[in-house]
Amino acid sequence: IPEDLAFLLKRYKNVSQHLALNKKDISNKRGSQLIMSKILRLMRYYKRTGRLPADWSLKRAL
Repeated sequence: IPEDLAFLLKRYKNVSQHLALNKKDISNKRGSQLIMSKILRLMRYYKRTGRLPADWSLKRAL
């Protein structure tokens, strides 16, 4: 996994854990959505350029 994608995945996990404890934190909920969109864009780019295998799955990474 490329370094920037791994960093975003780690950040998304941390924000998700925070949201599990703080359900009313709306700004971090939005931040979580933005992080996920960055992950999906990077994932598409890396699959297209061959830096990620075509069968790589986000579900297995999370």
